[in-house]
Amino acid sequence: MSPYPVNKDQRGYLGAPREAGIREAADEGARDCVKMTSNHREDNDRRNRRACALMTKVPTPGRVKTRLRPLLDEESAARLSACFLRDMAEALEAAFPGLCRVAYTPAAEGERLRALVPTECPLIPQRGDNLTDRLYNIFHHLLLGEGHEWALALNSDSPTLPMARVAEAFAQLEDPGVDGVVGPTDDGGYYLIGLRRPHKHLFTDIPWSTPEVLETTLRRAEEASLRLVLLEPWYDVDDPAALLRLWQELEDGASDGQAPTTRAYLRQLHAEGRLEEMP
Repeated sequence: MSPYPVNKDQRGYLGAPREAGIREAADEGARDCVKMTSNHREDNDRRNRRACALMTKVPTPGRVKTRLRPLLDEESAARLSACFLRDMAEALEAAFPGLCRVAYTPAAEGERLRALVPTECPLIPQRGDNLTDRLYNIFHHLLLGEGHEWALALNSDSPTLPMARVAEAFAQLEDPGVDGVVGPTDDGGYYLIGLRRPHKHLFTDIPWSTPEVLETTLRRAEEASLRLVLLEPWYDVDDPAALLRLWQELEDGASDGQAPTTRAYLRQLHAEGRLEEMP
């Protein structure tokens, strides 16, 4: 018993509001906590429903960026390819943590990539003897093997690709009325393709590495009654003209902060006078 007698009316007047206030504050805090937990769970669930694969060749001299010769020798072209891969993998992991996989070929040389990409990015060997099979198989792996609802496959030749394009691709795939998304390149191909289900017909009898890739892919989609959404175009770096465009973009500050590894290596090439040779 308290040594100071408390009038019941006083207790009701003074204590009850205070206790009620404490309870209300506690309830509000609990609601906020539940809301934060719910939002965190929703973010995790949404993230787990998505995945993307960065399609790449192991950067071996003589096997990659061969169209950049004679501007770059085989060793320099392979090093540039490695710079592209590092920058794109790091940008994807920073923008979409846990979503990026690196799908590589040849399958036996994957360990050479481990030092090039973030440790958070799993390495997945591409399966198939041609690009048709390899693209279909990576979607089969991500959508059916890993169980994601939406998946993207991106090239590794566009080191300054805005991550907003990737976000837009995922957003489009959330629409159940959309079967896929395609990000066209300026040369008639595409830098990104995203699907909700694997569709081999989309990759069948495509004249790969020609200006007809996108047009033929859209025709395949129409034949299969698939609705594809086109994103804004971007470019990939496969020839000297595209490399010059990339160099100018990086030096003009249009892609400030992007592709730091590529930027550093191009500056080295420029210092050696090798970019001056480009048309």
